[in-house]
Amino acid sequence: MIENTEKRAKQLNLDKEFLEIKKLKKCSKCKKVYPASKEYFHGRKKGKYGLDSWCKNCHKISHKEIHIRKTYGITLDKLREMLMKQNYRCTICGRYFDDIKKLSHKHINIDHDHKTGKIRGVLCASCNRMIGFGFDNPFIFVSAIKYVKKHKERKNKLKNNF
Repeated sequence: MIENTEKRAKQLNLDKEFLEIKKLKKCSKCKKVYPASKEYFHGRKKGKYGLDSWCKNCHKISHKEIHIRKTYGITLDKLREMLMKQNYRCTICGRYFDDIKKLSHKHINIDHDHKTGKIRGVLCASCNRMIGFGFDNPFIFVSAIKYVKKHKERKNKLKNNF
């Protein structure tokens, strides 16, 4: 509905006036039109209607870009390229990432060596935690594999005895 309103405003050549009357606000970053409310824009005293010029979604994306650039030294485009090379799957378990467009830190983790800072790949949160809890030590992971196999074999033997 909002996009239709914007199209109608352009057709009538009433952009600013129309938006003003309908209490709509255009995000200066993505150019989408939203209702002028705190549901879509952060509050800002000096902004029009007391709202920021960027919509909340653009702010969210911008903060992610800044975090990724500062923390890992890569751009959002580079992260998307890495994901594409991995077929949008976790490098370890192979599960698909839920929503690539959101690039939510809850689902997508940039795995890196904490000593060198070198990026190794993109992992799901579970696999990234597993690597972290193993202190990046391959011997711990080998030991964990042996442990799981041993108890899985024991479970299978118990099943077969009944």
